[in-house]
Amino acid sequence: MIYAKIENPEQEKRLIDELKTSKDKNWYRRLEIIENSVKGVSVEQLSRIFNVSQATIHTSMPLTKADWMLSSQLNQQDVHLR
Repeated sequence: MIYAKIENPEQEKRLIDELKTSKDKNWYRRLEIIENSVKGVSVEQLSRIFNVSQATIHTSMPLTKADWMLSSQLNQQDVHLR
């Protein structure tokens, strides 16, 4: 089983901050999926909790630190465009 990983305290703080300030429901759900995956919740359990397919869960979790940074930057740009 592959779980999302937080590599350092800075990433953990960023995740928590994003969860607190997110106003977009889809972005918030994605962050919740990542947070729960870090805690060891399986993809099967996450798909039941969030009522989405397992494939959706897989696409919600960034694979690398670069993916995490990119998805966060894209979300922030999207928010600024609204």
